[in-house]
Amino acid sequence: MATASDRPPRLNFEWRRGDEFSRTVVYPNDLTGATVVTQIYSLRTGADVTTMTTTVTPGASSSTVSVSIQESPSAALAVGTYGVRQIVTAAGSVQQTRTDGVAEVLAAPAAVKDRARPLLN
Repeated sequence: MATASDRPPRLNFEWRRGDEFSRTVVYPNDLTGATVVTQIYSLRTGADVTTMTTTVTPGASSSTVSVSIQESPSAALAVGTYGVRQIVTAAGSVQQTRTDGVAEVLAAPAAVKDRARPLLN
């Protein structure tokens, strides 16, 4: 079972709709043999909206997880706030949601009309 000491910080992402985005997250433990999936989901319904590309680089004392979204899936997201979660499946098929947060998809600069916060998606 994951403890507070082996969880990375919350995932809080922000990018403009249609842009490519990437971020590196450090887990303070070895993820050798594990797979990591990063999902973006609707905060209203809980349904998965898209999956970010996720690459794990394990290390003896800490591991690096790189996440990204390309232009096309980014453009397919409506402007708004989404949930983000990383699910780690360790060797032996033990699955845990290890961290979560929010993704804020902003309007492209030409589409920005005012500073009102978008609705939850």
